[in-house]
Amino acid sequence: MTPSLRGESAKKSEGMSPITLAYMVKTPDEERFRLVISIPDQRMALLDGRAIVAEYVISTALKGVSETFNTEGTPRGLHVISEKLGHGQPVGMIFKGREPTGVISELNPGGEPPVITRLFRLRGLESTNQNTYDRLIYLHGSPHERLLGQPASGGCIRMKSDDVLALFDTIEVGTSISILEEPLATAIATTLVREQSFAQYRQKVRADLAVDPTNRASPHGLCVGHTYGVNGIPLNFLAAGQWCRVAADSGEPSAITLLGELHEFGHIEASDLPKARALYEQAAALGHPHALAKAEWMQRKGIGGSQDLLAAKSNATRLATYAREKQKATTNDAANAARNPSQ
Repeated sequence: MTPSLRGESAKKSEGMSPITLAYMVKTPDEERFRLVISIPDQRMALLDGRAIVAEYVISTALKGVSETFNTEGTPRGLHVISEKLGHGQPVGMIFKGREPTGVISELNPGGEPPVITRLFRLRGLESTNQNTYDRLIYLHGSPHERLLGQPASGGCIRMKSDDVLALFDTIEVGTSISILEEPLATAIATTLVREQSFAQYRQKVRADLAVDPTNRASPHGLCVGHTYGVNGIPLNFLAAGQWCRVAADSGEPSAITLLGELHEFGHIEASDLPKARALYEQAAALGHPHALAKAEWMQRKGIGGSQDLLAAKSNATRLATYAREKQKATTNDAANAARNPSQ
């Protein structure tokens, strides 16, 4: 007789969301947990801050790594947990199309292994893995526990039911998950370094969203949404260019800056550095901090036009003034909070 699966059902009620924004707008205090997967070690670590609090034996794709549709490869790079599914379902519940079937799996059954118990849907955060969400890549429970510790899946990441239950109770939508072709210790170190750059990226997203964070249908909301693939809006650089132009024409500095980036990186047509520089300079004149930094860099290096050290110095001074004022405001807010803890 096939042994039954073990484990406690999750008790904590969880919401679910298909968007990346939950990760993008996190504050440093909220960035507590992160997952790191080592492809060669077939192991996953759960980090609380910089400390390893758990390790799991997992199984990635039998066919190796890939970020391409229909390859059955596990995608690499930084991802985010965008959905948590299966709350309240019994251990071993088989899911199809992310819906419970009402059928409980046996342990190590024959045939194609099902998705069971709990599943986390992944969304890619890098240009190389943007299709992870549409490829339906999950971190999920598997009844084929004897295959864990070796590549065996069709692209997803498999875990024991007991492990996925414990993880479901611990992490939230928005937790980052890094998948790397490095030994686990090296992958953890790499992830912690790369997370610093993504923290800066999140700060920039927060600033861009702050103009109109509630109206996703506004030109600026669509500009930001399509540029980053957030707020429930799909990543689409051509659409981003169209909406950023509309918002930029109204004089919105954030949209002007984003339009500059689309031209700088060649996202809507061939890279056009002179056009990008002109847009950065336009937004810098309006005081946008990221545009000030971009304009200063291009003016100082002579990128997208002639070198202009005088303008570069002026923008650097304005940026430093902005940073000091922001730090002063942050310090004052902290002092006020300390004086009035009940507010």
